[in-house]
Amino acid sequence: MVREEYEALVSEVSKSENVSIQVVKLALSEIALERYDKEPRELAYHSFTNIYPQEQVNQVKRYLTFYLDSIKFQGKYPALYKLLHD
Repeated sequence: MVREEYEALVSEVSKSENVSIQVVKLALSEIALERYDKEPRELAYHSFTNIYPQEQVNQVKRYLTFYLDSIKFQGKYPALYKLLHD
């Protein structure tokens, strides 16, 4: 369930913020570690090359910071919400 929600969230944010899927995955991985002090296997994403502009990653992180705490996120992605907030 978490994997399906993760892929759906990545796709949704990629389209709404007009960035690559890899940028969204990197931003989610960084947020999980920085904000929740977790690095769940389901959200781990490491880029071995630094080809993604940090500006884009930061843009997505700002968007996700508000979205991950919202009621809309909790209702739409309950398994991911539980993974991050428990």
